[in-house]
Amino acid sequence: METNMKEPEHTTTASAFIRGQEYRQMNETQRGTYVMGVIDGLMFAFALTKQKSEQRWLEECTKGMRVDQLSAVVTKYITANPDQWHTSANALVYGALVQQCNK
Repeated sequence: METNMKEPEHTTTASAFIRGQEYRQMNETQRGTYVMGVIDGLMFAFALTKQKSEQRWLEECTKGMRVDQLSAVVTKYITANPDQWHTSANALVYGALVQQCNK
């Protein structure tokens, strides 16, 4: 699926609640909950800002996927990018989805 998504600029600001390293220390239930929260937040932000094209790619990419599948995609991405473990986990979730959806 071709999209107009770009890789996120990973942030190291103090505003990040959870970073990649903290995500790695979560159990599977916590990871799934976190990933779904980020996805719900993205969907709401796209709807709120009327960015339907951005919302559409995310809906299409995640349609039919279970929470454990989504968290596995994110976990694989974070594990493969140890140089980013210090960055905001929400940006890493977005990066994982961009990578997955561009396949």
